[in-house]
Amino acid sequence: MEEKNLQNNSDLIGIISSGLCLIHCLAMPFVLGWYTFSEHAHHDHVGHVHAHASVGGFNWDYFFILLALVAVLFSTRGHAASTLVKSLLWVFFAMFAIGIGFEAFGVFFQILGYTASLGLIATHWINYRECRNHSHA
Repeated sequence: MEEKNLQNNSDLIGIISSGLCLIHCLAMPFVLGWYTFSEHAHHDHVGHVHAHASVGGFNWDYFFILLALVAVLFSTRGHAASTLVKSLLWVFFAMFAIGIGFEAFGVFFQILGYTASLGLIATHWINYRECRNHSHA
């Protein structure tokens, strides 16, 4: 993707990727619970332990952190957004990366990741609207 095109769509990428990450993180416990329940219901042995972050050797957590980094980087570079919005994007990204990176250490970090995801979605939306309004003025 061209840098100009990426910069123009970075807020949409941020909104979509943060939303998908939030859905992934909220749905995964239910998917694993269903899988574990069906494993136990149909077999006489205990099912395998599954890590939510890694599916087939691919770590989705790092993928979402990387997507968030790219979206925030391009959303804060050269856009007409206010300093406050740019700062909030970086603060929510830092919270997101810490929350996702340390979620195995407790519920606090999971909640931090969810909150930061919602913050990224909202702030990318505000940035998108500000930049779009500025370009039409």
